[in-house]
Amino acid sequence: MNPATGVLARYYHRYAQFLSRHGFHALTYDYRGIGASRPPRLRGCGYRWRDWGMLDFDAALRFLCDARHGMPLHVVGHSIGGFLPGYAEAAPALSRILTVGAQYAYWRDYAAHRRLRLLLKWHVAMPMLTAALGYFQVGGWAGWRICRPASPMNGAFVVLDSRLATKQESGPRFSDASLR
Repeated sequence: MNPATGVLARYYHRYAQFLSRHGFHALTYDYRGIGASRPPRLRGCGYRWRDWGMLDFDAALRFLCDARHGMPLHVVGHSIGGFLPGYAEAAPALSRILTVGAQYAYWRDYAAHRRLRLLLKWHVAMPMLTAALGYFQVGGWAGWRICRPASPMNGAFVVLDSRLATKQESGPRFSDASLR
Protein backbone atom coordinates (compact mmCIF):
# COMPACT_ATOMS: atom_id res chain seq x y z
CA MET A 1 0.00 0.00 0.00
CA ASN A 2 1.45 3.34 -1.07
CA PRO A 3 0.46 6.03 1.42
CA ALA A 4 -0.43 9.63 0.75
CA THR A 5 2.18 12.31 1.32
CA GLY A 6 2.98 12.61 5.01
CA VAL A 7 0.55 9.85 6.05
CA LEU A 8 2.08 7.24 8.34
CA ALA A 9 1.92 3.56 7.37
CA ARG A 10 0.02 2.78 10.57
CA TYR A 11 -2.95 4.75 9.19
CA TYR A 12 -3.42 1.91 6.68
CA HIS A 13 -2.94 -1.02 9.07
CA ARG A 14 -6.66 -1.71 9.59
CA TYR A 15 -7.22 -1.77 5.82
CA ALA A 16 -4.21 -4.07 5.41
CA GLN A 17 -5.66 -6.38 8.06
CA PHE A 18 -8.98 -6.38 6.20
CA LEU A 19 -7.20 -7.33 2.97
CA SER A 20 -5.26 -10.03 4.77
CA ARG A 21 -8.46 -11.54 6.18
CA HIS A 22 -9.74 -11.73 2.59
CA GLY A 23 -6.79 -13.64 1.15
CA PHE A 24 -4.34 -10.88 0.22
CA HIS A 25 -0.83 -10.44 1.52
CA ALA A 26 -0.56 -6.77 2.48
CA LEU A 27 2.50 -4.59 3.07
CA THR A 28 2.46 -1.11 4.57
CA TYR A 29 5.55 1.06 4.83
CA ASP A 30 6.67 4.63 5.50
CA TYR A 31 8.44 6.62 2.80
CA ARG A 32 11.86 7.98 3.65
CA GLY A 33 11.50 11.05 5.83
CA ILE A 34 8.08 9.95 7.14
CA GLY A 35 7.13 7.99 10.29
CA ALA A 36 9.45 5.08 11.07
CA SER A 37 11.69 6.13 8.16
CA ARG A 38 12.14 9.67 9.45
CA PRO A 39 15.67 10.70 10.40
CA PRO A 40 16.24 12.62 13.63
CA ARG A 41 16.64 15.80 11.56
CA LEU A 42 14.68 16.55 8.38
CA ARG A 43 16.40 19.80 7.47
CA GLY A 44 18.75 19.16 4.54
CA CYS A 45 17.88 15.47 4.09
CA GLY A 46 17.35 15.95 0.33
CA TYR A 47 14.53 13.41 -0.17
CA ARG A 48 12.27 13.93 -3.18
CA TRP A 49 8.88 12.57 -4.16
CA ARG A 50 10.41 10.64 -7.01
CA ASP A 51 12.71 8.93 -4.47
CA TRP A 52 9.59 7.55 -2.84
CA GLY A 53 8.70 5.88 -6.14
CA MET A 54 12.14 5.12 -7.59
CA LEU A 55 13.64 3.89 -4.32
CA ASP A 56 11.05 3.19 -1.61
CA PHE A 57 8.15 1.77 -3.61
CA ASP A 58 10.55 0.01 -5.95
CA ALA A 59 12.26 -1.67 -2.97
CA ALA A 60 8.90 -2.71 -1.50
CA LEU A 61 7.83 -4.06 -4.88
CA ARG A 62 11.05 -6.02 -5.36
CA PHE A 63 10.66 -7.47 -1.85
CA LEU A 64 7.14 -8.62 -2.73
CA CYS A 65 8.29 -9.99 -6.10
CA ASP A 66 10.78 -12.21 -4.29
CA ALA A 67 8.20 -13.31 -1.71
CA ARG A 68 5.08 -13.78 -3.86
CA HIS A 69 5.79 -17.22 -5.32
CA GLY A 70 3.94 -16.55 -8.57
CA MET A 71 0.97 -14.70 -7.06
CA PRO A 72 -0.21 -11.55 -8.88
CA LEU A 73 0.89 -8.23 -7.41
CA HIS A 74 -1.55 -5.40 -6.82
CA VAL A 75 -0.99 -1.96 -5.31
CA VAL A 76 -3.36 0.41 -3.59
CA GLY A 77 -2.07 3.96 -3.94
CA HIS A 78 -3.53 6.81 -1.94
CA SER A 79 -2.95 10.32 -3.31
CA ILE A 80 0.71 10.57 -4.42
CA GLY A 81 0.93 6.82 -3.75
CA GLY A 82 -1.18 6.29 -6.86
CA PHE A 83 1.48 7.96 -9.00
CA LEU A 84 4.55 6.30 -7.51
CA PRO A 85 4.29 3.08 -9.55
CA GLY A 86 5.18 5.19 -12.58
CA TYR A 87 8.60 5.83 -11.05
CA ALA A 88 9.41 2.24 -10.05
CA GLU A 89 11.63 0.20 -12.34
CA ALA A 90 9.93 -2.99 -11.12
CA ALA A 91 6.42 -1.65 -11.91
CA PRO A 92 5.85 -4.00 -14.89
CA ALA A 93 5.51 -6.79 -12.29
CA LEU A 94 2.22 -5.25 -11.13
CA SER A 95 -1.04 -6.86 -12.22
CA ARG A 96 -3.39 -4.14 -10.99
CA ILE A 97 -3.31 -0.66 -9.48
CA LEU A 98 -6.14 0.83 -7.42
CA THR A 99 -5.75 4.56 -6.86
CA VAL A 100 -7.65 6.53 -4.24
CA GLY A 101 -7.58 10.28 -4.68
CA ALA A 102 -4.51 10.16 -6.92
CA GLN A 103 -3.72 13.51 -8.52
CA TYR A 104 -0.83 15.67 -9.52
CA ALA A 105 -2.25 18.82 -7.89
CA TYR A 106 -2.76 20.85 -11.03
CA TRP A 107 -4.47 23.97 -9.73
CA ARG A 108 -7.07 24.22 -12.51
CA ASP A 109 -8.37 20.77 -11.51
CA TYR A 110 -9.45 22.12 -8.10
CA ALA A 111 -13.17 22.71 -7.56
CA ALA A 112 -13.97 26.27 -8.65
CA HIS A 113 -15.31 27.34 -5.24
CA ARG A 114 -12.11 26.11 -3.49
CA ARG A 115 -9.56 26.89 -6.19
CA LEU A 116 -8.09 30.10 -4.76
CA ARG A 117 -7.79 28.73 -1.21
CA LEU A 118 -6.17 25.49 -2.40
CA LEU A 119 -3.89 27.31 -4.83
CA LEU A 120 -2.63 29.55 -2.03
CA LYS A 121 -2.30 26.63 0.40
CA TRP A 122 -0.53 24.07 -1.81
CA HIS A 123 1.36 26.29 -4.24
CA VAL A 124 2.25 29.36 -2.17
CA ALA A 125 2.07 28.88 1.61
CA MET A 126 3.37 25.31 1.78
CA PRO A 127 6.43 25.85 -0.48
CA MET A 128 7.27 29.11 1.29
CA LEU A 129 7.07 27.55 4.76
CA THR A 130 9.09 24.58 3.57
CA ALA A 131 11.80 26.80 2.08
CA ALA A 132 11.99 28.84 5.29
CA LEU A 133 12.07 25.89 7.71
CA GLY A 134 13.89 23.27 5.62
CA TYR A 135 10.94 20.88 6.09
CA PHE A 136 7.16 21.12 6.37
CA GLN A 137 5.39 20.17 9.58
CA VAL A 138 2.09 21.58 10.73
CA GLY A 139 -0.10 20.52 13.62
CA GLY A 140 -3.78 21.25 13.32
CA TRP A 141 -3.91 24.83 12.09
CA ALA A 142 -5.22 25.44 8.60
CA GLY A 143 -6.45 21.83 8.48
CA TRP A 144 -2.96 20.48 7.78
CA ARG A 145 -1.68 17.44 9.67
CA ILE A 146 1.37 16.41 7.71
CA CYS A 147 5.12 16.38 8.04
CA ARG A 148 7.50 16.06 5.13
CA PRO A 149 11.10 16.84 4.25
CA ALA A 150 11.80 19.93 2.19
CA SER A 151 12.96 18.38 -1.06
CA PRO A 152 9.64 16.74 -1.97
CA MET A 153 8.23 20.25 -2.04
CA ASN A 154 10.45 20.88 -5.05
CA GLY A 155 8.21 18.50 -7.00
CA ALA A 156 4.93 18.87 -8.84
CA PHE A 157 3.10 20.86 -6.15
CA VAL A 158 5.18 23.97 -6.77
CA VAL A 159 4.76 23.88 -10.53
CA LEU A 160 1.62 25.75 -11.57
CA ASP A 161 1.47 24.45 -15.14
CA SER A 162 0.76 20.73 -15.43
CA ARG A 163 2.59 20.57 -18.76
CA LEU A 164 5.76 21.67 -16.98
CA ALA A 165 5.13 19.28 -14.10
CA THR A 166 4.86 16.29 -16.39
CA LYS A 167 7.99 17.27 -18.30
CA GLN A 168 10.08 18.10 -15.23
CA GLU A 169 8.97 15.40 -12.82
CA SER A 170 7.34 12.45 -14.46
CA GLY A 171 8.25 12.26 -18.11
CA PRO A 172 5.25 11.25 -20.22
CA ARG A 173 1.83 11.80 -18.70
CA PHE A 174 0.71 8.82 -16.67
CA SER A 175 -2.65 8.91 -18.45
CA ASP A 176 -0.87 8.24 -21.73
CA ALA A 177 0.91 5.12 -20.47
CA SER A 178 -0.21 1.78 -19.15
CA LEU A 179 1.55 -0.77 -17.00
CA ARG A 180 1.47 -4.22 -18.47
